[in-house]
Amino acid sequence: MPKNAGKLSLIVFAVLILLVYSCGIYRQTQEFDRFVHSRFTVVNAQMRSVAGIDVSKIKNYSTFDFSQMLILGRQMLQGSLPSVMEVTVAGYNPASEVAIVQGADWLLLTRSDTLAKGIIGHEIRISPEKKVTFPVRVNFDLVRLVKSGSIVKVMNMVLGGQSKKEIKKLGLVFKFRFWHHAGKKIRKSPVFITIRP
Repeated sequence: MPKNAGKLSLIVFAVLILLVYSCGIYRQTQEFDRFVHSRFTVVNAQMRSVAGIDVSKIKNYSTFDFSQMLILGRQMLQGSLPSVMEVTVAGYNPASEVAIVQGADWLLLTRSDTLAKGIIGHEIRISPEKKVTFPVRVNFDLVRLVKSGSIVKVMNMVLGGQSKKEIKKLGLVFKFRFWHHAGKKIRKSPVFITIRP
């Protein structure tokens, strides 16, 4: 076997590996592109707790009992109402192929402030021409929302499963920066996408 034939087969093998690798990166790029061009909306927001009180079944401020009101009052005097809210986001992929991201950074903003931020540390996949919903658990200080109205008004707006209309009244906006594969590495998109109710 000639010397050059061995070198030639090595070059052909290297080119084939590079071609296969490039095809994988192209596929990953297309999956990411379809994801960021999907249609997203905030479906609802459900308060889970305020100042350590389970509020998942409380529908308005007037249904707090006396001990819960004392806890809320004490926390307000301390200038903090640590709260947990679960926001459900829906995404629709209009494309004829799957849309995939590896996770996301997110921000929850009010009209004038960043209320909370966090990550979704797992893959999100939207099948072709399908809709998927995913929950985002938000830990924030409710006192920062109270700046936009009275405590009673704000509590009544955030308690119970909120409609899009109530979420809009609070001026809440989600921003997501999705992550994608680039070969074996995970890269973050350079921009945030805004998702509104």
